Amino acid sequence: MGISAQLNVDFSVQPNPSEGKFSLDFPVIVADLSLKLIDLSGKMLASQSLHGSKFELDFSNFNEGIYLLQITSLTETKMVRISIVK
Repeated sequence: MGISAQLNVDFSVQPNPSEGKFSLDFPVIVADLSLKLIDLSGKMLASQSLHGSKFELDFSNFNEGIYLLQITSLTETKMVRISIVK
């Protein structure tokens, strides 16, 4: 298994929707990626660095609604829509 600082690999966010707890899974170990949780008005609510292949994200303290997960590498950015339902 290689290490990637690129986003040219697929990843999954499960379950979606959820009550605020999500699993973010990459098929390879990633390094030097950043994750931001952004609301639909564009406000950044949370951020963290990603190093590994599986991450448990806990956004249960945020209100019910639709949010964007922005994952950024050195060369590209991907956005994933997530839904929090209570």
